[in-house]
Amino acid sequence: QKGFEVIYAHDGAEGWEIARRLKPTIILCDYRMPNMDGIETAEHLKTDSEETKKIPLIMLTSEDFSPEAQKMLKELGIDEYVHKGMRFVEILEKVKAVLKKYGIEYEEPKSAY
Repeated sequence: QKGFEVIYAHDGAEGWEIARRLKPTIILCDYRMPNMDGIETAEHLKTDSEETKKIPLIMLTSEDFSPEAQKMLKELGIDEYVHKGMRFVEILEKVKAVLKKYGIEYEEPKSAY
């Protein structure tokens, strides 16, 4: 409804592979996933592949990260982290801010009603 095509992955390994193949505009990555957690997935996305290292990346989590952990996320190339308890409108604002940082303008689609 907000103009995004959403592609899901079941775990970090699948997400990394999908990102390499499809080169999405932005990635929202869960912190806790089977097989490869969000940190390991981010490391692969940001270091192993020219196709994925410049894709904006937001980490979704139910954790409250310390300032030190937040710094570590930034050093890994994670642009932002979003607490899963946030309201959708707040998450959308973070997504728009990260896209803008990369020079990608977001326009909400006009309602058909």
